[in-house]
Amino acid sequence: MRNSGWAKATLTVGAVLVAAAEVVHWRASRDAVRAPRYGLPDSGAAHSEVIVVLGFPSFRSGRMHPLQKWRTEIAVRSMNPAAMSTLVFTGAGRPGGKSEAAVMAGYAQHELGIAPDHIVLEEHATTTWQNIRNSMQYLRGADVVKIASDPTHARKGRRYLFLQSPVVGAKLRRTDDYRVGERWWLKIPMLGYAMSAGRRRRPASVGEDPRPAGADITPDR
Repeated sequence: MRNSGWAKATLTVGAVLVAAAEVVHWRASRDAVRAPRYGLPDSGAAHSEVIVVLGFPSFRSGRMHPLQKWRTEIAVRSMNPAAMSTLVFTGAGRPGGKSEAAVMAGYAQHELGIAPDHIVLEEHATTTWQNIRNSMQYLRGADVVKIASDPTHARKGRRYLFLQSPVVGAKLRRTDDYRVGERWWLKIPMLGYAMSAGRRRRPASVGEDPRPAGADITPDR
């Protein structure tokens, strides 16, 4: 009986965590961040869109991390077939290894069938703030801008985009980043990230990196 009780309690806690993770990610996906066109369907008319794919570190062995795959798949399925789409993969790498951008772009090209002429690499950013800042040159001329990542992290990217350029931020449209039950085992660990991100200090100015002085660069991915 005691073992049965523990099993039920464990299942209950697990179900609550999964449900909470789904709600948090659903809400994050729909956080408009003041973009007037955010959430509206693409018109279908021919236009240019740039999708910024936020990086994440590979394993030290060089093997692709599941979050890298998820973010890349979100970007690819968010491409508007009627638009001239460019995927900007952004993220540096460990010394001597492939950049995050190159690893994710390789997956998009060789596994998901994206042609090389739709791919741009930005291989210097080490934080989310830098991901957005270093990609800005590709965003200014686009008709539509999308930020591709897991939902809670993509929301952070959208906030940073608005802080750096409200004009470019006004071009934001939604990505297809939330599907019920998708990667639920990755969504649960992101609960703590989502809650802590809401308490972090916002940067005082457009040029300021929001990390505190002396902070490690790796957690901000």
